[in-house]
Amino acid sequence: MLTTAQLQTLKADIAANTNTINGVQIKDMPNSGDANFAIAKWYSQTATPDFYVWRSNVSRADIYNSIDRAGNSWDWTTYKNQGVTEQNAWVQMFMGDQANFNQLNVRVGIGKIFTGSAAANAQRDHCLAVGSRLALRIEKLFASAVVNPPANTGNASGDALGATTNPALLGFEGTVSSDDIEAARSIV
Repeated sequence: MLTTAQLQTLKADIAANTNTINGVQIKDMPNSGDANFAIAKWYSQTATPDFYVWRSNVSRADIYNSIDRAGNSWDWTTYKNQGVTEQNAWVQMFMGDQANFNQLNVRVGIGKIFTGSAAANAQRDHCLAVGSRLALRIEKLFASAVVNPPANTGNASGDALGATTNPALLGFEGTVSSDDIEAARSIV
């Protein structure tokens, strides 16, 4: 559910949106059921160009079974060579089997657990790559930068916001409905 401030931001974005749906600029579409449905569908599509955000629900299975964008995968030998403290910290990070990579302390923890050797650094980079994803247009609208990110936490602040090397924080997650669009457009 969008907050009042988010609805106001969305209203302004719609009013300035020159992208087209069926040949009509979004900003010029009427505030009607069909138009609002089409606008909601547009905002609920993947952002172009690509824009990456941190995932809020990463499981260990995602990390263990995924090949990241660079073609890397989880290395059990690297994990086995970690100290007991690091292995226990890794397990604790995923209590309930999910970790929220939108939280800085999770990404800092991964950087602390997997750091030092080339193999450990590769493991960290794999985890962080799996922990980000492409944003929807509405998510991009409300995404924000990680301010002063510590080293080895997946954000190179000198890189463009939303790049694979600088994912944004989610300020809103999910899709919007035609009711959300109507509520935004009806704000006086």
